[in-house]
Amino acid sequence: MPLPIPELDDKRYEELLKEAKARIPVYAPEWTDYNAHDPGITLIELFAWLSEMQIYRLNRITDRSYMKFLKLMGIGALKTARPSVVDVTFSCNQQYMPVRAGTEVAAMDMVSGEEIIFETLENLDVIDAEIKAVLSFVSDEKNPGFTDKTAANENDNVYFYAFRYKPETGDAMYLGFDKSLTGREAVIAFYLSDKDVSKTGRYAGKRPVVYPSAELCWEYYARGDRGDQGRDGWSNRLEITDETRHLAVSGKIRIRIEEEMKQTIIDDHDLFWLRCRVKKTGYEIPPKIDFIVPNTVSAIQRKTFKDCRFCGSGLPDLCLELPQAPVIEGTPRVGVREGDAWVEWNEVWNLDSSKPGDRHYKVDMTTGRVRFGDGINGRIPPDGKDKDNIAIFYRSGGGVRGNVAAGTINRVAEKLDELVTVENMRAASGGAEAETLADAMIRARKDLRTTYRAVTSADYESLAMNTPGIRVARARAIPGYHPDQKNWVPGIVTVVVVPESPYAEPEPSQGFLMTVHRHLDQHRLLTTEVFVVAPEYVEVTVAATVIIKPENNPGRVRDDVEMKLASFVNPITGGRDGKGWRFGRAVYRSEICELIDGVAGVDYITDLTLRRDGRDQPCDILIAPHSLVFHSTEFPSEINVEEGGFRG
Repeated sequence: MPLPIPELDDKRYEELLKEAKARIPVYAPEWTDYNAHDPGITLIELFAWLSEMQIYRLNRITDRSYMKFLKLMGIGALKTARPSVVDVTFSCNQQYMPVRAGTEVAAMDMVSGEEIIFETLENLDVIDAEIKAVLSFVSDEKNPGFTDKTAANENDNVYFYAFRYKPETGDAMYLGFDKSLTGREAVIAFYLSDKDVSKTGRYAGKRPVVYPSAELCWEYYARGDRGDQGRDGWSNRLEITDETRHLAVSGKIRIRIEEEMKQTIIDDHDLFWLRCRVKKTGYEIPPKIDFIVPNTVSAIQRKTFKDCRFCGSGLPDLCLELPQAPVIEGTPRVGVREGDAWVEWNEVWNLDSSKPGDRHYKVDMTTGRVRFGDGINGRIPPDGKDKDNIAIFYRSGGGVRGNVAAGTINRVAEKLDELVTVENMRAASGGAEAETLADAMIRARKDLRTTYRAVTSADYESLAMNTPGIRVARARAIPGYHPDQKNWVPGIVTVVVVPESPYAEPEPSQGFLMTVHRHLDQHRLLTTEVFVVAPEYVEVTVAATVIIKPENNPGRVRDDVEMKLASFVNPITGGRDGKGWRFGRAVYRSEICELIDGVAGVDYITDLTLRRDGRDQPCDILIAPHSLVFHSTEFPSEINVEEGGFRG
């Protein structure tokens, strides 16, 4: 239950009068007559009464007034109900079946028993080809080969790497189909695992513009010997539309092949093959796939009303009720018959600024009411004289009821219900109710706290961390630092970014740096030049001799020490606070001794040497302001564990 909203001022007439009289000795000590007959007291009583009236009105600001105030702050109107979006997968029992954009599919509302209508957003050619094999190929010079991922793709909640843990150039993923894809546009959905990773950055509702971190090349098997295991005969002469940013995010890939596909045997699978090959590596997070499925398209929870007819009355303030609400913002179109021609009218937020001749109308998206002018603010539609002279096109949808669970969308429009079937393999998301006035006021407060202009170092770091479409784990702004110069340079800000990554040395790709730079460049001051660079990593390892307490397992203690060191010297989760090693912070020998000494089972340390990039250091390790440290997994620390004795 929300707390009651306090009054802006709760003073009443008696309090105001008493407070004013108490100030008389301070400002007019010669005034001694405080009785009601005194003219001065009469004026004080009058102003106290007027003040009470003003306070009364101040505490009763109408919702309309609040909306005017919000408009002054840039909040033009309340957000309407948002429709949910879901991916739906079709299947057919014949070779080919077109499903056009706008095709209705439905789920049953378990509460009301009514159907929840969704409409597909794009055209789809449903084909009867199925994925029968998924293979990963590792282009290792010493041990190249295939790994069969078919079973993982068919089982729920079993994830697999598209290539390998750290993809390299030449790695590939093969998709084997039981039938040729020639002559049709195949739509294949790739669902990546979103576990163990944070959500991508968001900023002020902007649509992300992201430069890919890696580059893939899609090919199909076109010719060659059936026994060559797919080594030769690949062609890249196909049309590709990729929503996944080269398998960096979940999405769909449209592939059209006009030339003939050939069948061949790869890893004991005799199929028609597509493959995506790593042309340029650079993934911050390796593609980890949940499942791959063809014949999938996005659908939105809405229903289209193409021709709603009404008869105008010719009277002011005409209000029409649409057959279904809520209305999706931006979809209404109103046409009014004027004489022998239909004229399209324009939608406005309100009619306050409309002139008498303006063809304007206002739509209440929540209730579905369309309101026209009164002849002073907005034109009056003509009288239809018992004939429909107003036509309205709009789409209805939105709300949390559209967030249906996986597997609940199972009905297709009547024209296709005997030809294709449909299913949503993942739950719908994004549906929300219309924004209330209280929500809008909270949004206004958040908007005031949002950084729109980069002035201070903290501004640059905040903007970099919230770059839309990518995952930035850490950012550090260094004013006056130019990447190519040693001296301090005025008017320069260099932002060092660390991507979210499972690797010990998180390295941002060129596309990642370009994405952050594009975002910062839109918010920098005109006279400031911005650089975005990767951190300079310093490998830190330890060589130490540790004496353990009696009755402790040496192997377990060694593992605990190495794990503690790797966790402490980590660019993302290291440091004393666990929020990542601070940029430019030195590694001190004393704190490493303290860290090892705190491991369970350790008695004391007889010898400890810090190593920088594999070389012994005589003292502490100092690093540059744009540098970070990491603990190598390939060449870990050397921890010699000896059983305890008596200290000499």
